[in-house]
Amino acid sequence: MNRVIANTVTWALIGPFSIPAMPQNAAKKPEVSPSRALLAQGKQWIGTWATAPQPFMPGGLQTFRNQSLRLIVHTSAGGRKVRIHISNTFGNHSLLIGGAHIARRTAAAEIDPTSDRTLMFLGRSSTRVPARSMVVSDPVELDVPALSDLAISLFFPKTTEATTLHILAMQTSYVSSDTGD
Repeated sequence: MNRVIANTVTWALIGPFSIPAMPQNAAKKPEVSPSRALLAQGKQWIGTWATAPQPFMPGGLQTFRNQSLRLIVHTSAGGRKVRIHISNTFGNHSLLIGGAHIARRTAAAEIDPTSDRTLMFLGRSSTRVPARSMVVSDPVELDVPALSDLAISLFFPKTTEATTLHILAMQTSYVSSDTGD
């Protein structure tokens, strides 16, 4: 991961990033509604980062083949489990994700290797996101501090056009200069 790419390219490949909602004070046991009981059990998810998917600008379509993208996201809430949504909202073809990882970022594109987790999709390490659709990864255990940076790496084994993006992203993303995952 040593080539910086324009921060406008990849943001909408990842949609909302979420963690399970946790009770504020688990020691107290006040009467709660059924929906609050689900929340206390971690059955509901809250978003900690998101972006608005947008179509690519004419003349600005970027293509990746046999490369990995590393997207940096800055969380708001913390938690112990994470999952990601991958958007292909403006795609005309299915989007093949050959593999995905999430980890705590240390600096630039570097990660803490002890925090690296493989993301699965219905128990598989790869997935296809249908055109004009979205997929959600399986939850993975990862301690995520509030207000921290995470690195989400996506491998594109086939030619992939970045047709869904976020034009005004304010974070740097990275693309592998070598081929392969």
